[in-house]
Amino acid sequence: MDIESLWYEAFPYLYGVGGVVACCISPGSTLLQISGALLIVAAITVIRMRWVYRRALFVQMPTAVKVATDGIHATGEPD
Repeated sequence: MDIESLWYEAFPYLYGVGGVVACCISPGSTLLQISGALLIVAAITVIRMRWVYRRALFVQMPTAVKVATDGIHATGEPD
């Protein structure tokens, strides 16, 4: 794994850690708490978007053999 891939994979988690740190180190600063919350939301959004995209890559399209075993021939005509 090269450094770019490692950085790409780690970046959303660094957003999350930075957001938690920003929220925890200054309980009195509203602006810093809002910035921390936005970092946490960005981290969750990026992680979820990557998860959805990668999950979609593993969804298999039905093959002609699978369709034929389900009662429809590969030509599209029913049994």
